[in-house]
Amino acid sequence: LSVEFDFRTFDTEGTIFQAGHQRNSTWIMLGLHNGKLQVQYSNHNEATAGVTSGGPLLNNGLWHTISVEESRNSLIVKVAREAVMNINIPTDLFQAMTGLFQLNITVGGLFNDGQLVKPINPRLDACMRGWNWMNGEDTITAETIKQDERMQCFTDVARGTYYPGYGFASFDIEYGKRRFLWPFHQTEDLSLQTSH
Repeated sequence: LSVEFDFRTFDTEGTIFQAGHQRNSTWIMLGLHNGKLQVQYSNHNEATAGVTSGGPLLNNGLWHTISVEESRNSLIVKVAREAVMNINIPTDLFQAMTGLFQLNITVGGLFNDGQLVKPINPRLDACMRGWNWMNGEDTITAETIKQDERMQCFTDVARGTYYPGYGFASFDIEYGKRRFLWPFHQTEDLSLQTSH
């Protein structure tokens, strides 16, 4: 497994991706928890599982380059090409079957909410760009994103760009005669940026 991408968000928790084999419960999940990266993994072959969190806070709205590499008996997670987590695992999670890897990847979601080692809110309001999955072997994803404007990142973001799905806005404005202010005139401007 080898993946690298640029990532930005203001959200504190959610799933970035899950990769693995749906049939035999061997998988890894990369997400955010309290603004920091979290890796959860399950290795069906060795009956092992784990959860590790670490690295800098990433929910500041800036672009961060993130990579995950599987090397012999470990998963290495990097931010800005510097290792922030080195997770020891007993054996390789993803082994070649007759020279080929069969791997399911879900971006921004989970194969099955119930199979995580530790519960996490799967929803993450974020943007990814510059995807390099499996050393560039996946070109279909990049082409799909180029053709669909809804899948492209906003050029500029600020807090609130990715609406968290909870909360509301309320305006309590009283119009009427006021002593010494009549005729009363007030102009208000409201600008909204919507996503597709």
